[in-house]
Amino acid sequence: MRITGIEINGFKNIIHGTLDFITSASGSSILGLYGQNGSGKTALIDILELLKYVLRGVSVPERFAEYINVQSTECLLSFLCNLEIDNKVYEARYSFCLSRKRKTPNSNTADSKSLDTAYLPVISKEKVKLSFTENERRKSITIINTDSQSDVFLPSSRKEEILGNKPNKKLISDLVYLKRKTAEESRSFIFSPEFMDIVRKAQSGISKCILERFVQFGNKELFIINKNDFDSISLSSDLSVSIDDSSTLTAESLMRLEETLSSMNIVLKALIPGLEIKIHLLGKEINRNGEQTERIYLLSSNGATVIPLKYESDGIKKIISVLQLLILMFNEKSVTVAIDELDSGVFEYLLGEILKILSEQGKGQLIFTSHNLRPLELLDKSAIAFTTVNPANRYIRMKYLNVYNNLRDTYYRTILVGCEKDDLYEYTDNAKIAMAFRMAGNSNE
Repeated sequence: MRITGIEINGFKNIIHGTLDFITSASGSSILGLYGQNGSGKTALIDILELLKYVLRGVSVPERFAEYINVQSTECLLSFLCNLEIDNKVYEARYSFCLSRKRKTPNSNTADSKSLDTAYLPVISKEKVKLSFTENERRKSITIINTDSQSDVFLPSSRKEEILGNKPNKKLISDLVYLKRKTAEESRSFIFSPEFMDIVRKAQSGISKCILERFVQFGNKELFIINKNDFDSISLSSDLSVSIDDSSTLTAESLMRLEETLSSMNIVLKALIPGLEIKIHLLGKEINRNGEQTERIYLLSSNGATVIPLKYESDGIKKIISVLQLLILMFNEKSVTVAIDELDSGVFEYLLGEILKILSEQGKGQLIFTSHNLRPLELLDKSAIAFTTVNPANRYIRMKYLNVYNNLRDTYYRTILVGCEKDDLYEYTDNAKIAMAFRMAGNSNE
């Protein structure tokens, strides 16, 4: 499975924006997003994180209720994906609405005053559509559509395939209750474990395969690293080990960590000669479930020098925190890794070389934001997109480029003189900035 496009309406500072993700000749899909501060780069990573919560069928964190654009009452998101099932390629579009509702008083609310600004996110209007080629003709069908007031979902013609048999009144009643329950709990109805359990009991069919594939992608193949997540090593989509502190692991998780570090150290020694990560065992403990666990601490070893990993430089810790996911992305076609501020603390030459290798030889998908411009000189122009100052057209790609253009120079020139329909940078006056510094200093005297 591979994300090939996103359409965004009403999320954070994005009134409207579209992005397409292009697959290279090697099979990898790389997209680096560049732009000035506050122009929608991190919003893209947040949207992918939201998608992960939705596809896993778990509650969306409350903070997403505040991410709806102030000029909108709801946010509409649409994700276009390519899926390969039994050697046949399908194009699936999953869309949903993110809205919010005011919290109601309960035992978890400290006082009624907090309700003035407390909202819960709501996932609704979910749709899955499918397009494919059959007998040299392009076909398009709707798998499921929950945007109906009179029916639990449409189209009626697919209910029997999805539910496994002709739905009876009790099943429909249960689904109506589930739809209301998932909305109250900030969860997806389609991808909730309860609904998917019903789908899994049905006979094999294209609807079941498509929905199951989305669930697998969200649970096992989509990885998100925000700017505050660089203090751990991810072992799976729901298990990580701290870089800066000790961790408690079951025997199974410890074995998984040992296997992960074994593969990471192969690449790490190639990136930073001599450097390895080792495990220091602190002792056995019993967790709340009565299981025997091991408390561990990660060490950095470079020859005779061994120190706690937390004392390494921020750049090295940054590389270590994302390295396992980059290894997965390099080797697995269905893995998508999204990283906010990938360049933070990393030596720009090394960053450029890593991205070039992933682009030319990788198999999976990498989406990242960055301020470092060296990748603009190394990556194919199709792997770079830019934010604009226009919230109604937030993302663009450079036009009128040929193979001889240096994208970094072109980007600087476009900032200075324009050339695009929408500006890439909101003009700043150096004289006014200098005067502002001077006035601020005078105000402190």
